[in-house]
Amino acid sequence: SALWQSLIRWLVSSAGLAPGQDRLLRIDRVAWTAGEAVSAVLLMREEATQGPLPAIELIRPDNRIQNVTPVALGDEAGVYNVSFGTLPEGRYRARIAAGEGDEDAESAVAFDVRRHYGEQLDVRARPDLMARIARDSGGSVIESGDPAAVADRFRSHLARSRPERVRRIAAWDRWWVLAGVLALWACAWGLRRHTGLV
Repeated sequence: SALWQSLIRWLVSSAGLAPGQDRLLRIDRVAWTAGEAVSAVLLMREEATQGPLPAIELIRPDNRIQNVTPVALGDEAGVYNVSFGTLPEGRYRARIAAGEGDEDAESAVAFDVRRHYGEQLDVRARPDLMARIARDSGGSVIESGDPAAVADRFRSHLARSRPERVRRIAAWDRWWVLAGVLALWACAWGLRRHTGLV
C-alpha cells in the first residue's frame, strides 16, 4: 500500500495536470501481459472533484464499450485508481466519458494486452532427447527405476572418474606409535643402566 501510494505521488509530481486541464487519464505501461491486472490513474483538480466522478470508458478490440468507475486512491486528493481487471489479448483504448457540457473529455490512453512471450516450459517426457544427451555426454540410460541400480552406477562412475588418492601420514601422528617409541627408549635406557653401561 505504501509503495503504491509513493509511486502515485511520484507520478503526480513528475507529470501532473497541465495549466487549464481539469482531469487527465494516464497509464504507466503501453503493453501488458495476459493474466495481469490492468489499471490506470485518473488525475483531477480539486475543483473538478466536487461533482460526480466521470466514468472511464474501456473500448475493447471489437469496439464494445465498458464503463469503469474510478476509486479514490488512499489519501491523495484528486488521484483515483481505475482498475480494468485482467483482459484478453488485443488492443484497447480507455477514455474519460464525456458528460453534459464536457469539453476536455478527450483524455484517452491506448495499450496492448499480449500473450506471455517468455520461456514456455514443456514438461512432457522426452526419452529420445534424454538418450541423445546421455550418448553425447558419455553417460548411459538407466531403464529401470531401481534406486539401488542408480547408486551402483554412480559409485562405479566415481571410481572411474576420480583418480586414486594416496595420503601419506607421518608415524608420529599416531599416538600409539609415539607411545611405543618412548617405551622402547625407556626399556633400552633401563637395560643399559642395569648392565652398568650408563
